Amino acid sequence: MKKTMAAICLFLGLLRLVPGAADCFSGVFSEETRQALISEGEIRNSFFSGQKPRLVPDVYIRTRIETDIRTLKPTVGVEVLILHELKQEPLDRDDLLRMYNILRSISDLEGLQYYSASRKKMRTLFERSYTLSDPEGKVRIEDLLVTDLPEHSEIFVLQKDLTFGENIYRSEFQFLDGVVSTRTENLSTMRYLFLPLIKPGHNLNYMLLVPCGNELLFYGATFLRTPRLLGLEKKKEDSLYNRMKAIYGWFLEKWEQAP
Repeated sequence: MKKTMAAICLFLGLLRLVPGAADCFSGVFSEETRQALISEGEIRNSFFSGQKPRLVPDVYIRTRIETDIRTLKPTVGVEVLILHELKQEPLDRDDLLRMYNILRSISDLEGLQYYSASRKKMRTLFERSYTLSDPEGKVRIEDLLVTDLPEHSEIFVLQKDLTFGENIYRSEFQFLDGVVSTRTENLSTMRYLFLPLIKPGHNLNYMLLVPCGNELLFYGATFLRTPRLLGLEKKKEDSLYNRMKAIYGWFLEKWEQAP
């Protein structure tokens, strides 16, 4: 009887990826990861110097991520996979365009809160957040929303982070094979307690949105290369995760609002 109930539970779990999702998610990651994601709804992984990420979905941008890892040789990385059930399916091109534009709505991140693991309290993630006309960071402009889905585009962003100060970033956006992704890297030196901590190009952030059937797969990752001092890598691990979850929560809130 116990075996029968276990089989029924497994079957019901697999049904979460139907219709259609089982086919397109089956090759996106390992069967072990897939089953864990179905069971838990979220998987988190952290890694440190000499280790590699293990949750990167097998979609077009995976090669870019793997190349970044080999080049950057991060001292700390945090990644998360989250499976979310959509209220509507299948998504059409207008839905994907709305996803794309939510991610480009940089000014809406201003004032976003996250839980600081080191301070053990809620804290403002971005005191300022807006799009720039150029990487020199001189002119604030309106969010650059689009009316069609370009395969590739980029914008420059200024964000004042209460942990790392005011910095300029390049954000790249891609849409290919039904997947929306962003890649963001710092163009300025990021400081912690007034110390230069992260050199330009040493902070990489990825977000992937992979819709399939009535499911949306979110992959978020932060890779940092920092000096190996004071055990900062492990101290910041939970906060890096919480920052990603805050941005995911922001996206989800915007997405579930009536278009």
